[in-house]
Amino acid sequence: MTEETKQEGADGSKKKSKLIIVLLLVLIVAGTGLGAFFAFKKKGEEELIDETKFFKQALLDTFIVNLMTNKNFLKVTIFIEYNPFALERWALELKNGGGGHGGGKADPFALPPELEAKKVDLSDAVIKVLSSKRVDELLSPAGKEKLREELVTAMNESLKAPEQIIVNVRFKEFIIQ
Repeated sequence: MTEETKQEGADGSKKKSKLIIVLLLVLIVAGTGLGAFFAFKKKGEEELIDETKFFKQALLDTFIVNLMTNKNFLKVTIFIEYNPFALERWALELKNGGGGHGGGKADPFALPPELEAKKVDLSDAVIKVLSSKRVDELLSPAGKEKLREELVTAMNESLKAPEQIIVNVRFKEFIIQ
């Protein structure tokens, strides 16, 4: 082999080595970027799930309504469970200043100001649902669970918020006479 052929072979080998190194660096950078993307994406999803750990409760009211039979009435004290983050987003959208997450040092179960302002609408929705029921619908655990779901839906509809604020209803008293 001539000296020129050896030189060309060495240069070609150096070029191939550089190309391999560049390709490896590109793969490492791309892999790191993808790994970071999925790590942050997963963290963002966890943050959404974590909102459920921060639901708050507030006393709505005690309701006494005639049931559909007119011979029976229902007395129920209702606590609502709400998402304070959704409530704050909604309050900001309505330009009410946001903020109040309900309760205070004096009464931890007080309605937050945004819901207090809508208490008449919430109560009206509750009364409509309760007064549409018959005794036999409310006696079973399944009937009470269905009532919870209907109350949550009715109250959220009365708020006309873009996302669900009230997530659950709890009964402190539930008396059928």
